[in-house]
Amino acid sequence: DIMSKIIYIANPYSDKDDEVVEKRYEDTAKYTAKLVAEGHVAFSPIVYGHTLLNYATMPSDWEFWQNFCNSFLLKSDELHVYMLDGWDDSIGVKAEIELAKKHDMPVKYIDCSGLT
Repeated sequence: DIMSKIIYIANPYSDKDDEVVEKRYEDTAKYTAKLVAEGHVAFSPIVYGHTLLNYATMPSDWEFWQNFCNSFLLKSDELHVYMLDGWDDSIGVKAEIELAKKHDMPVKYIDCSGLT
């Protein structure tokens, strides 16, 4: 089989504190890079979207990105919830978990201690 399963990575992003946002991006980029280096096909809308925000003026909130994220999630085979601080309060993460479960997609909860 030449097609690998696609892992979609969900984690919190938005915060009032820009340093928290930047740290969440960096921690997620490290996890995404780890998966890719191990030979997985992994997609993080945070890593991708955070980069795009440097090149165009657009919102960074869930309302704006929801369609973008859901479109990728529904093309994926497995959801990894990267449990950075605040993951269980994140509107986006909650919505992504709900959508994955609605479509019988496996959901794995990833403890990020030791990886960040």
